[in-house]
Amino acid sequence: MLMSATTDPTGIVNLSLDLIKTENINDVGIPAGDKAAIIANRWYDDVRRKALEGFPWSFASTRAAIPLSATSPPFGFDDAYTLPNNYLSLNFIKYWDYPLSQFNYMPENGKLYIDNGGATSLNIGYVYNLIEVVKFPSSFKMFFAYSLAEVVVFKLTGNVNLQNRIVAAKKREEINARAVDGKANPPVAFRRSKMLAARRRFSSSSSTFLSTGQDGRT
Repeated sequence: MLMSATTDPTGIVNLSLDLIKTENINDVGIPAGDKAAIIANRWYDDVRRKALEGFPWSFASTRAAIPLSATSPPFGFDDAYTLPNNYLSLNFIKYWDYPLSQFNYMPENGKLYIDNGGATSLNIGYVYNLIEVVKFPSSFKMFFAYSLAEVVVFKLTGNVNLQNRIVAAKKREEINARAVDGKANPPVAFRRSKMLAARRRFSSSSSTFLSTGQDGRT
């Protein structure tokens, strides 16, 4: 018989509670007087954001042309672009196959500071604040459940040995989740091409790039 998959925040919380061998809850959004639900409600969203922003997950990545801000940076950069409200972390600037290490930029206070010749928009790829559990792959759900269990286990059980076991297991689940995501979105080796670099510089401000001598995708 086919079992149902975890599809909501309460399901993720109950996976975490299974890992630490405590009773399941009815609704993490309405914790009432349930101690486990109250603690999980307190931690759930921050743990979810942390798990998402720590890696360029393909299932939680998107692209946008972000607009030039009317207010320029006070110093250091020529242009400021407004980051989306659902932005968590940056994957690429302009070109998906070009490493971030090749750009001189600074995310700051909801803006992305960069020298871009005053262009009215800037193309970026980023990890967004994905909330819907149903869109999480199973491997990420397990990593998320262990991440949540890691921060609530001692509060609920006081068991240091169990906490240590969960910490170790969480690391394994993170490695597995990244490996699974890597199959869907394998890394692209970055190679320097004088012709490609010249063409890209010609179509944008040459001051955007910062030559660091580093190869590889970030």
